[in-house]
Amino acid sequence: MEPQKPNAYLVKLTATREGWPGDMSAEEFSVIREHIDYLKDLQVRDKLILSGPVLEPFYSIIILKTESREEAEALINSDPTVAAGLQNYTVEPMRVDIPLMF
Repeated sequence: MEPQKPNAYLVKLTATREGWPGDMSAEEFSVIREHIDYLKDLQVRDKLILSGPVLEPFYSIIILKTESREEAEALINSDPTVAAGLQNYTVEPMRVDIPLMF
């Protein structure tokens, strides 16, 4: 049996400082709005499978449909929250076998 190849990448975004996003400044809130617009653009470009926060403990997940880890990392490095230093990330290969049906 051949090893499974990834068809998506799981991104975990974590805050770079304690208390964020609960005590976010107006400037940081503006970056969050840019982040949401960026994710919507990825969705239109058929690169975003899903995204959302995990509430306890707080972090965010994004599942990207890309050809490689390098492409996923390039997309995440362009995310406004990462570019502004508000969030760090990890990227892990995965398979999406049953897509969401909303």
